[in-house]
Amino acid sequence: MKYDCIIIGGGPAGYKAAEKLTDLKKSVCIIEANQNHIGGTCLNVGCIPVKSLFEIARVYDSIKNSSKFGITSELKPPDMEKIFKIVKNNIFQIKTGLLSLLKNKDIDIVFGKASFISEKIIEVDLEKGGKEKFEADNFILATGSSPKKIPDIETDGKYICNSSQIIQADLPKSLLIAGGGYIGSEFASIYNKLGAKVTIVEECEQILPYEDTDVSKTLQKEFKKQGIEVLTSS
Repeated sequence: MKYDCIIIGGGPAGYKAAEKLTDLKKSVCIIEANQNHIGGTCLNVGCIPVKSLFEIARVYDSIKNSSKFGITSELKPPDMEKIFKIVKNNIFQIKTGLLSLLKNKDIDIVFGKASFISEKIIEVDLEKGGKEKFEADNFILATGSSPKKIPDIETDGKYICNSSQIIQADLPKSLLIAGGGYIGSEFASIYNKLGAKVTIVEECEQILPYEDTDVSKTLQKEFKKQGIEVLTSS
């Protein structure tokens, strides 16, 4: 089948490009590895699940400190199994809405892994089995991101996790986070609120190394108040 444009990658860049193109009356197809990946890093292992976790952690922290407001409550450890069910449900609802939106705009979605066999033809190793060829005058490569690997350190998803695996792991008693950028700092805040002892190790002179120094200093002070240990130039 031939399209005006084929987009390889169904994350925010891919599906937003598809929407724009259909508004211009172009025929569009999105190729995504599988149904679990539609929506990309942001929807599946990034913004949406992390923001869900953050809100849950904030509520738990408020209950933990409710005595400051004259409210006494019995606090049990977080039930991570239930928490992750809530997070997955949030992802599912948004993904359902996204798929409905793409369908209503007549954007075709093919699940599988694509490879070029000529300048204007790709072959897709379909998720459901088999292979199929697709042709287009234009292609957009929006294949997304993946967690950075540290040389000689393999992640196992249990004791050593990358930023995608940590949102599916058990609540640790203690957690060392390698990297004090915005992602590391966000996870530090979440897991500290949920009751873990958190340490951030950052090789630069400050956490949030690409942000203003005053912002970094303010955050580091807040982390210290919360009991988060920060080791910079380390």
